[in-house]
Amino acid sequence: MLVDPLPVKTLNLSSASAITVVETNSFALVDLAPGKSVRRCAAIGGAMAGMQYAAATLTIAHSQSKENGAVPTDRSLIRLDLDGLSKSTAEKGGLKAFAYLVVGAPRGAMSVDGDDVFLPLQLVYTLLGTFAVSTTAATLSDANLSRILAGEP
Repeated sequence: MLVDPLPVKTLNLSSASAITVVETNSFALVDLAPGKSVRRCAAIGGAMAGMQYAAATLTIAHSQSKENGAVPTDRSLIRLDLDGLSKSTAEKGGLKAFAYLVVGAPRGAMSVDGDDVFLPLQLVYTLLGTFAVSTTAATLSDANLSRILAGEP
């Protein structure tokens, strides 16, 4: 099991030379069920420009599915929910925002050529490269993620 409370780092990718840590929040375990853990933090977001402090819930869940027929597919879900957001300082927060990552991989899968073991971590690394790395150089950039979140296909 992960440590409790779980220190979660808020990263900043806008620096081309290094990932910087804007803040660290502690998420305390509030529920532990088979295949699922729920952790809460009273407030995050104040250190990042334009974000108000909001209560946060971090859920980590594991399950199996049958996308690959007889070979079980192991799924891991990591979800971050923010509660109590508002559109302006004049109104009380009741809005929510969330982000999640789901990784599904066939259990014991080999690579395409059958020689190397398939690493689910490589999927996540490649996905992060979609929005965390500049398209013109091997440097960090949050430009693609900003464009994707703004609605670009």
